[in-house]
Amino acid sequence: MCDPVTIAIGQMAMTAIGSVMQMQAQKAQAQFQAAQMQQQARIAEYNRTVAENDAIAAMQWAEVEADAVDYRKRQVAAEAQTLFAKGGVVINQDTPLKIAEDIELAGVEDRLKVLYAGEQKAAAARSRGYGYTLQAQNYEMSAKNAIESGKLAQYSTMIKTGKSLLDAYPT
Repeated sequence: MCDPVTIAIGQMAMTAIGSVMQMQAQKAQAQFQAAQMQQQARIAEYNRTVAENDAIAAMQWAEVEADAVDYRKRQVAAEAQTLFAKGGVVINQDTPLKIAEDIELAGVEDRLKVLYAGEQKAAAARSRGYGYTLQAQNYEMSAKNAIESGKLAQYSTMIKTGKSLLDAYPT
């Protein structure tokens, strides 16, 4: 039969080995959680980039559409002048002048509406991008917190093991 000291030493060794294994598992879990958070941060950064590209695309769309409005306005104005000329109407006075002015104002108004719509879409996309930036920062902070939480769990295990070994040591 084993003497009590040998049994006590064996128990302390098993406790220490179990604690080391538990600490390794806590570290691995913390690293895994941190890696997950960092992956989420990268996804949020990607989404931010997509939102920025959406903002650029919205402004480019608005410019192209505004140019198309200008082209249609010029076509309508040219057609009106052609019809006035065919009808023998004096172009730069009275009603024809008022009609030309109305065509120009309507064209400018339509152009501004299109540009404003593009700016609104771009602003919404930039706002989404900002939200993704904050989300990425939050995930990065969570990754750091996971590592620190793992360290605290390891320290806690070490302290509990130390206390357990001290309590088991015969005085």
